[in-house]
Amino acid sequence: MNNIAPFKVFNASAGSGKTFNLVKSYLKLLFKTENIFGFRNILAMTFTNKAVGEMKERILKKLKDFSEETVLDGNDAMFNALCLELSLQPEYVNKKAKTLLSTIMHNYAAFDISTIDGFNHRLIRTFAYDLKLPINFEVELDTEALLNEAVDSLIAKAGTDKKLTKILIDFAIEKADDDKSWDISNDLNKIAKKLTNENDIPHIKEALKDKTLDDFESLKTSLIKQIKSTENQIIDNAKSILSTFKNNGLTKADF
Repeated sequence: MNNIAPFKVFNASAGSGKTFNLVKSYLKLLFKTENIFGFRNILAMTFTNKAVGEMKERILKKLKDFSEETVLDGNDAMFNALCLELSLQPEYVNKKAKTLLSTIMHNYAAFDISTIDGFNHRLIRTFAYDLKLPINFEVELDTEALLNEAVDSLIAKAGTDKKLTKILIDFAIEKADDDKSWDISNDLNKIAKKLTNENDIPHIKEALKDKTLDDFESLKTSLIKQIKSTENQIIDNAKSILSTFKNNGLTKADF
């Protein structure tokens, strides 16, 4: 399969015929090469498991149709198109279809059509060691369950990490002082959800880059001072306004 583009991408809306064109392109690759095991060197990817099953089914069905003697009557549009586009004799395509169908069925595991995420999962698992991931890692699609587990894991470190323990305890005490539940897991879950929002990720990544717990402690201290200063300024302004009202003999009735 030389002198052909290594990748072909079909990008179109649902129901516009992507699967048909993928099947046709796949069959063209099969019939273009003299190697009957050429399908081992072809990777076709689509979006859903349903589309994968449909594509495999269509390819095998077309190969079965092409292998029938009746296809030589010229009533199969795809068969005629392949013969024309590849400049192949119908008899040759008919004979090769039988061989290809038998070969694929006897080597079905090498008939590689998958979803994009399935391929990426397999790729990542292959290079798990290089990516410093556990060899037996699992993919979790339930975001909420994953965040709950991450928060539980963080809270479980209380008592083992002195600095983190102090921060978590202080947070719980502050919530209690504000007449709120001391359970901080709900707050941490809400914050953690920001990490899964693709619109927030770039900003969070930039803001938290190179930050340490000490940095957050300093920020917290600074914010508390600013809040206290603002509160005092509001009180002073309010007292000044009330004093102005009193000096000018103004009462609520005047407003």
